[in-house]
Amino acid sequence: MSNLMDAIGMIYAIFHEHAGPDKKLNKAEVVKLVRKELGKGDSGKAAESFFKTMDDDKDGFVDFNEFTTFVAASCILLNESLRSSQP
Repeated sequence: MSNLMDAIGMIYAIFHEHAGPDKKLNKAEVVKLVRKELGKGDSGKAAESFFKTMDDDKDGFVDFNEFTTFVAASCILLNESLRSSQP
């Protein structure tokens, strides 16, 4: 597979590794995912911030669409950060 297809597969696998049987992430599952995959969210305030950012429809869960939207937005922010740091 190509690098992009590998990355897409990894995003899918990471979400489903942490999601419950309802195929959604509750707040505790988001905290665990963020800590493991991003090394962030050790404080309660940071974890709450990540959850609120991802839970777009404010139903108390993060579904796959909300998760991938967060991942895509993170890619955009990374791109902007890297571009602005170049001369």
